[in-house]
Amino acid sequence: MIERVELERIVHEKMKRVVERERIAHGKMVERERIAHGMIERVEWERIVHGKMKRVVERERIAHGMIERVEHERIVHGKMKLVVERERVVVVEWLERGNMYERVVEG
Repeated sequence: MIERVELERIVHEKMKRVVERERIAHGKMVERERIAHGMIERVEWERIVHGKMKRVVERERIAHGMIERVEHERIVHGKMKLVVERERVVVVEWLERGNMYERVVEG
């Protein structure tokens, strides 16, 4: 069961900002903020995976037909509050025919 609430939508000639929240049966909260035309797309949500809390932040930069997505995960393990952070960059490049492929850079 997905409940989607659109919080804000500002539409201009060159800017469109959408903030959405989704509430799913497990209590997962999804918050998306999108600036179209362009330049930044940021997706931030929290979810429980195998009893652990994972926070993921995605930022997308779109320029000259190339999309670079940075995923940032913060996993908190139990009561020790050990925080593991990792980032991964996914570069989506356009081919001549408009197809895409992904190049993953772990870091």
